[in-house]
Amino acid sequence: MYYHIGLSYCRLYKFDKSIYPLSKAIEKLPNDLRYVHERAKAYQMIEDHSNAIEDFNTVIKRNPKNAHAYFRRAFSLKAIGKFAEAADDFEKAKSLDPLN
Repeated sequence: MYYHIGLSYCRLYKFDKSIYPLSKAIEKLPNDLRYVHERAKAYQMIEDHSNAIEDFNTVIKRNPKNAHAYFRRAFSLKAIGKFAEAADDFEKAKSLDPLN
């Protein structure tokens, strides 16, 4: 339920309000990486790049073939001026999913 509430807030562009329900969803089902990934995207949208990177790190650690997590983390790294790391993530995303 919490996951869907969080997604609903995201669809309404109320990303700040989506963080709590997504966090509750993670608390209840910590092994579901979709919840962590969605919260990371919400953090990005409110420009909380440190927390976004932390969540994307979790996703990548547990699923190192997730091209979308590398791609999205690259944008947060770029936003905080870590351009070399961002470039590495973009390259990794491209190597994992060359047609995207």
